[in-house]
Amino acid sequence: MPPSDPNGIAIEGDHGKRIVFTSNGEQYAFYPDRLTASLNTPIGFSPLVVTKPEKMIIKLVEIHTHTWELLLPMNDDMIIHVSPPNGTVPKPELTEAFIVPKGTLVKLQPAVWHLNPVPVHEKTLCVMAAVAQCTYLNDCILVNLDEEQQMAEETPLPGLSAGQEDVMESGQDGQRTTDVTTSKAQAENTQVLTEKEDTSTTTEPVAENPETQLPENPETEDTAAPVQPEMNFTEDSSMLWPVSGQVAIDYSMDATTYFSTLDQYKYNSALVMSAAVGDPVQAAANGQVVSIKENEETGITVTLDMGNGYQTVYGQLKDLAVEEGQIVESGTVLGYINDPAKYYVKEGPNLYFAMTKDSVPVDPMIFMEAVTE
Repeated sequence: MPPSDPNGIAIEGDHGKRIVFTSNGEQYAFYPDRLTASLNTPIGFSPLVVTKPEKMIIKLVEIHTHTWELLLPMNDDMIIHVSPPNGTVPKPELTEAFIVPKGTLVKLQPAVWHLNPVPVHEKTLCVMAAVAQCTYLNDCILVNLDEEQQMAEETPLPGLSAGQEDVMESGQDGQRTTDVTTSKAQAENTQVLTEKEDTSTTTEPVAENPETQLPENPETEDTAAPVQPEMNFTEDSSMLWPVSGQVAIDYSMDATTYFSTLDQYKYNSALVMSAAVGDPVQAAANGQVVSIKENEETGITVTLDMGNGYQTVYGQLKDLAVEEGQIVESGTVLGYINDPAKYYVKEGPNLYFAMTKDSVPVDPMIFMEAVTE
């Protein structure tokens, strides 16, 4: 028998998952602590109004590198697209889309790539967004996708993969959907491959001239290609210190840390390592340069793929000595320390050094502690 009081209010619980209030014939369901968040800074609540586009093509994405974001669709179900953290370089091919029911509170974790949601049924969607105050001025990185990276959102299908729950947390039971986002580049590549396969079946074989045939092994000691560094980074591997300097701001994804330039406490998915302008920055391990980008927070930024899902990100650089696609050996100079970006003026010149495993932030110090300069 649920407890009651003289005012006719009865309360019953469901092991902390749900509390039902019955008062004078009206019933209310309360779901305590279904979604939690904490910041050592004031929270800003920002109304967002989105007009449904004729064609839902994802051309722009954003992240808040240190703070989470709450989204609450007010008047309609919403479609939201997200992709996992990957430093300051988005991975459009990992983007997934969800239908979030109206009235469902959603939490996006720090460093998750996303952009404005769009309405499902109505022409206009009203959303209440909640983030740390001034996040949109101090912790918002916007990246325009290249044409081959842009994606068209189709109608999402029922179902939810296990990986999606790691990216987005829902504050209410409701229908959620799997990703149906299609990469234009993937579609074009598939089409080209199909065309090549079709035409290859109609090509007549060319007679070989035995007098002009090349030997099976034409390479000699003089012409053999140089041996490329092995890229096989594992949890047992170690890294060099990428720059000669002290750690000014530690990696911290469990608690917020203070950024003096922004005068804010934020999560930090990288190491901020003090250095002097012009100091060389070296590859911490063997890897391939998979991207060179520039943004407001970390300036010119180089990303190395070290194999087995491990990547390192080097920001605040200038005078680069490498190019995209290049395979480099541990200790190779990538570039030199630049003047600090506007996010780090008070911290002074520094290297922004981040590490991920399967696009999830990792503390680089785990692999650097046993390494001496």
